Amino acid sequence: MRCPYLRRQRSGHIFNISSIVGFNGGYAGWGCYAGTKFALSGMTEALAAEVSEFGVKATAVYPGPIRTDFLSSGSLLVAKTQIGEYTQAKASLDLHLNELAGKQDGDPEKMAQAIIDVGASPRPPVHLFLGKIASDLGHAKIETVQQDLRAWMTTSINVDYVE
Repeated sequence: MRCPYLRRQRSGHIFNISSIVGFNGGYAGWGCYAGTKFALSGMTEALAAEVSEFGVKATAVYPGPIRTDFLSSGSLLVAKTQIGEYTQAKASLDLHLNELAGKQDGDPEKMAQAIIDVGASPRPPVHLFLGKIASDLGHAKIETVQQDLRAWMTTSINVDYVE
């Protein structure tokens, strides 16, 4: 990781703005977006480990719906050709573009202040969920993963060599 200034000063904080979809990606039609946000989140986890010895912090920010222009037709590019059989993907896209645009619960100024506050914290999180929707979806994903781990524990551990 190249950040000579932060390394030299032995401090700093890098914030990568992901999305709750970069943690809980179960949305039909949003695969490319979710994939890039998951990648950013994974990169931030690795970055946090790489720069910790220099006193530098890294945080992946998972906002829920924040009232910005993100869901406007000028910001969100939609494929001209859509496959009719993907009804869930179409419904999700329609919901976001037609019903949620401009009505998101999250306040961008409060989000910015939360990031500033976290930056001032001596023990900031690697994962920061912003907004009730993001928090609820984060908890739901963690519970689903825990259920999968419990249900498939025997299968999981049976792949190891037995000595």
